[in-house]
Amino acid sequence: MKRYNAIRPIVALVLVLSSFKIAMADNSEHCKNLANNLLNSKPAELDIIIGNFVTITNSEGCFQQAVRNSVIQKAIQDVTPAPVPLLNAIESLSGSQQQGSSLSSSGSTNAVTKPSGPTSLIEEFGGASTTTGTSSMTFQWSPGTMLRNFVLSGYEDLCDLVGQASPKSQCIKKSLINGLIPLTFKVTSNTSTGSNTISGTAASSSSGSTSQPVTVSSKGNSGPSFTGLTVQYSFYGSKSQAATNAATNAVTTSSIDPQISAGVDKLITQVQGTLINLDNCDVYKAWNSSAAKNLTDKISSIRTSTPGLTADQQKQQTVQLQAYVEDQYVTLIGKMLDSVSCSSALNSMPDMYAAVINAETAEALTSQTSSAKPELAIEYDLNTPTNQPDYSAVKLTGNWQFGPKSAAASKAAATAYAKNAGIILASASAKSGNTTDTNKQLKATAKSSAQTSTPPWSLTFNGVADIYNRAPPSSVPSATRLRDIQAGAEIAYLFAPTVNASPLRKFMGNMTLAGAYSYQDQTSPAMLTGPALSDFTGLPSSTTTAYAPRGVIHLGQIRFGFGTGSSTNFTYPVAFTYSNRTELIVHPTWRAQVGITYNFNSLFSSSSTTPTPATTTSAASPAK
Repeated sequence: MKRYNAIRPIVALVLVLSSFKIAMADNSEHCKNLANNLLNSKPAELDIIIGNFVTITNSEGCFQQAVRNSVIQKAIQDVTPAPVPLLNAIESLSGSQQQGSSLSSSGSTNAVTKPSGPTSLIEEFGGASTTTGTSSMTFQWSPGTMLRNFVLSGYEDLCDLVGQASPKSQCIKKSLINGLIPLTFKVTSNTSTGSNTISGTAASSSSGSTSQPVTVSSKGNSGPSFTGLTVQYSFYGSKSQAATNAATNAVTTSSIDPQISAGVDKLITQVQGTLINLDNCDVYKAWNSSAAKNLTDKISSIRTSTPGLTADQQKQQTVQLQAYVEDQYVTLIGKMLDSVSCSSALNSMPDMYAAVINAETAEALTSQTSSAKPELAIEYDLNTPTNQPDYSAVKLTGNWQFGPKSAAASKAAATAYAKNAGIILASASAKSGNTTDTNKQLKATAKSSAQTSTPPWSLTFNGVADIYNRAPPSSVPSATRLRDIQAGAEIAYLFAPTVNASPLRKFMGNMTLAGAYSYQDQTSPAMLTGPALSDFTGLPSSTTTAYAPRGVIHLGQIRFGFGTGSSTNFTYPVAFTYSNRTELIVHPTWRAQVGITYNFNSLFSSSSTTPTPATTTSAASPAK
């Protein structure tokens, strides 16, 4: 697996930060001034300046400049995994995310379809539509979300990182991620077992037609079979796409400057106070023993006794010595960051970490939770029900999430998450903590922030046209290619546990209460073919197609869903559905449904290593 400092969008912060160094002063001049003084001072003054260089706290701000750049790089490197748990937590609470299969599957717990959904495995029992079986399994795949989490977690490189010298040979393009984010694929199969599928009575046994009307009295279990394939594209208002775009963008100087400055300035003050006494820092003591002599030798090799140096030659000497001084400090700081004996001076960085995390997550969180736009998606379903003709469904689905939460609440939640995540990651960096524990802590604090920022109400609506893939037999009265038309709506409310909730309430996790209504007009009779015909009493042997009376179906549903504890992986919907009839059975039916959904998003985003040690690459090449 790649380390956290593999190419990823947050590294763009390094490019931004290097362009302005320290906000309070032009620190790019500090090491230049020190190099000038070293080259142009008299021998008595030179000894003092070299002493200041070695004691580092009196180095005319040059060491502080190196501290700033190095600790910023380390902070950016260590906070790499922070945004992904927050994005996953918000998506798991979104009203636009499908937490189960669609109504046409044999065990669906949903009366409507949502515009998008996470990569997940869904098992459901009962079925909102009582004549299509009793249980189903659905695999739902969101390729864009999977690739996004790979990139943001550092497992894969982003090709078009702003400021990157050249694209890597193996990388993922941002345009590919953003293009795939709105796409969702689903494959559904019946998982019932048994043999009997349909029973009923022929309405007439005297007719010689190959198509006969029937009265269906029951539908039992059927064997495992492929049921359908779904392709869905969210073409407007995709909150996941907006958040992904924000998370993979380079952060601008104007947005990062005020957030970073406070954290950096506080950290530098702490570092300077601690560096007054470095007796316990073994790395510094080893460096100090030879630093003065090495610097003196370097000055001697640069100086020339030839009189009459041009201004350009003098400038070149200063640049050469400045590069040496900066490299000495950056190398020293890199080693100090990795040293246990020096960690008290340089590893207490929660405020710095929080500032960087907040700059990365605030825009993404706000774009997901405070947008007033509804999310709209177009969907195509290929349905292959057992003993019935295949048909296609074209759906328009929409969701609007609303409530008292605002952009201000989202920003406050992002700040709270950044603060807690900064403490977690700074502690893990200082202690080389366990990655599994770190991931669990990040998920817990991400879920809490998502709960406080997600609007609780959501309204979902559907419009559907079902079309037979082949023209029905002409002997079936009123049969056309248009199988039926449907419309549905659902209103749902999210109950999220508060900070002061009881342990039992927190264990039960997020709860959703939803009420839904679906209208279906059967423009063509529902037809039966194949082995199912043998189960009808009085049906002529010449019959190849049976059909039930058509009509209008009214379906109402109350659905209750909940998840567990600090994990956002599992959801458990329980639903109760009433319909005046089904496609085949003409009398009212009640049905209870239950399901379980496992969200795979976290498997594509868990960190594989602990925060990495700081590197010792030079910070002497700021962007101009």
